[in-house]
Formats: sequence, C-alpha cells, structure tokens
Amino acid sequence: MGSLLVALLCMGGLVAVQAASGRAVEGTAEFLVRTGHTKSVGCGMYDESPLNPSVICQRVTRRHQSKATLRPDGSVVLCRSHSIESKRCGLGNAGVFIPTYGPGKKVTAGRFSCRVVASGARCIVTATGKGFILRGRRLHGIGGAEVTWH
Repeated sequence: MGSLLVALLCMGGLVAVQAASGRAVEGTAEFLVRTGHTKSVGCGMYDESPLNPSVICQRVTRRHQSKATLRPDGSVVLCRSHSIESKRCGLGNAGVFIPTYGPGKKVTAGRFSCRVVASGARCIVTATGKGFILRGRRLHGIGGAEVTWH
C-alpha cells in the first residue's frame, strides 16, 4: 500500500488527495483553456474531494473576473466582479504544470465532465446535464441548473 500526500489546491481552497508519485487520484482534473493569445480560463474538477466535490472554472481579464462553481446536485454558484482586485469571488490558482486545451477537448472527472469551447468551458454533472457555461463574458447555468449569484 503506497503512502498518500494530502495537498491543498489553491483553486477554491479545495483539498484533493494525491499519490506520492505526484499524479492526481482518479476523480480530479485541472486544466487551462487556450483563449487566443492567453490562458485566461482555468478549471478544476474535484469529484473525489473529501470536503466539497465540485467543478470550479474562473476567468480573469484586465477588467473583470468571473467564477462558476458546480456541485454534485447540479446547482451552480456564479460570481462576477468588475474589479480584478476584488476578493468577492474567491479566485485561486489552478496549479503548475497543468495541461492547456483548445476547443473540442472533453475532460471527465468522476461524475463531472467539461468540454472546452471557444473562449471558455461548458461543465455538467454527466448524469443530469445540469451545469454552466463560462465563455467570454457569458456566464450562466444550463440544463435546468438552479443558479445562485454570489
């Protein structure tokens, strides 16, 4: 039986378990979205998080920040601020050495799946289709998700 290392992931303050080899445990994934010349969208999928299973995607530009959080029941919490210095949305960093994907790439982590779309991501609970789209300035729930604005 190998030893485990518990690591705090900065994106949303979630805890994920990683094997001593440094590879993420099944049910977790992090990635950046290629958006033109920059990588301004980052997503973290944490189905195996012992504290708060969720998907978190965030977008930061020079003028605003946006964050979407998807929970296992399909509910979505959205946040937008027109100040990049604001702490209201609770943004974090996705980590180092994570992959960058272009449109069309599908990423699955446990019960969650995300598809990279132009300038963002579309993430859902696979069984229900409830989720969100974070794309450019668009930020909204899909599939009948219950949406709360923070």
